[in-house]
Order: sequence, then C-alpha cells, then structure tokens
Amino acid sequence: MKYLFFDIDGTLVDEHKHLPDSTKRTLEKLKEKGHFIAIATSRPYVLTYLQAEALNIENYVCDGGDGLVIKNKIVELLPLNLEDCLAVAKECIAHQIPIATSIDTTNNRYSTDGRFIELNSSLKNAFDFITKADFDVFQAKAIHKMCLHLTMQEEFLIPSLKKVPHYRISPSCILVEAIDKYRGIEKMVALLNGNHQEIIVFGDGMNDLKMFEQAPYSVAMGNAVEPLKKIASYITADIHADGIEQACKHLGLI
Repeated sequence: MKYLFFDIDGTLVDEHKHLPDSTKRTLEKLKEKGHFIAIATSRPYVLTYLQAEALNIENYVCDGGDGLVIKNKIVELLPLNLEDCLAVAKECIAHQIPIATSIDTTNNRYSTDGRFIELNSSLKNAFDFITKADFDVFQAKAIHKMCLHLTMQEEFLIPSLKKVPHYRISPSCILVEAIDKYRGIEKMVALLNGNHQEIIVFGDGMNDLKMFEQAPYSVAMGNAVEPLKKIASYITADIHADGIEQACKHLGLI
C-alpha cells in the first residue's frame, strides 16, 4: 500500500480547473488497488473541501500543512504563531507597509484600508478582501495567513519576517502562511499507522519544494518549475499529456 499525495493546481487540475480524463481514471484505479489517496495543498480548508469533493477524494492536507482532513472529517486546522505574526504586523504598520490578514479559517483577508489590494489587483480573485476601518489586528485571537506588499529591497524593514513561514509570489508581494505540506503529510500517515517510506508526492510548483525535499519519493509534472524537477525522484509528462497516469504506470501502481 502506497500513500499518494497530490498537489491540486498544475498537478491534478489544469489552468482551467479541468481534471484530465486520464487522471480521473488513474485515481479510481489507485483506489481499487488499495492505495491511500490524498490532496496536499496550500489552499485553506474553505477552498479545498469543495475541490476535494469534486475530485472524489476524502483525505487532504490543506493550509500548507497546518490542516488535516481524513475521510471528510477535520482533524485539525492550526493557526500560525500569534506572537510572531503580530510582531510582523507591528513592523509593517510602523513602516506603512500595506498588509491584509486572515484571522480565521475562511478566505477573508482584513485590512483597515484598501491599499494592499489596490497595489496587488491580480490577487482579487484569489482571496476575499474585506476593508474595515476599525479592524485591529492586535485584537486577533488567531492569525492563519497574512499578505504583505513588500519589495525585496524593503524586506530589511521587517526583521520579524524571519520568524514566520513565508514565500514571495511577486516582486512586490509576500504571503505569510504555512509552507511545509510534508509536515501535515507525516502527521496524517502517522495517524493512519502507515509506513512513511511508502509515501509518494506529486507536484509542480515552488510551494511543493519542502514536500519534495523530505518525501522518500517525489514525482514532478512535466510542467513543473525547474527547481522542483532538479530534486524530483521522477519527472513525468505534462498535465495535458497524461502525466499522472504515466507516472503511476511507471511506478507499477496501476
């Protein structure tokens, strides 16, 4: 029995959110063979469960490793370290760096003004931005994610950034959120009393790097970023060329 964990965008579904027919039949064959199938994504739970339902997958690691769902039941949805996040927020406010903050497990990002989204309009469809003049991040009981309008040249202004998990998605934007999906994968396999040496991960993007660095076996899609391909155990075909099916046949899983 293998424990297979799949990234969503660029791995299971294409840029049009379409699941290739070959991938659909491969997932069903894997289940028939008795393998454990799960999603591993950076998406928050609220943006994962409907996608998982559509893919007919009951298990998933979400929120970048801080969320676990087994057989459609939430095991945990952990926030980030509150003290460290508030330190980042304090420094951003002091230097007038626009930020938007998630204080719960929804897709909402709160701020006191609309500066962040005005400067990062490409993210309008990614998150639900809410402007509240009286929003006080220092009253938050939990912080799950943060968006920072911060250039590389400005990073020295926010030394507390080093204490929180984060990654850059554009020359002017950093996302503060859990980025170690493999931590969640290990937790899930442990809860299932599974063999960690039987874990296989599939991915295509930069947020899959930590997962690939730690997994005993990793499969990079043909459309994956080069840093991921360099450390992958196997590089399969592009998502549009039946990559998942090819990899699973290569590994003798189906």
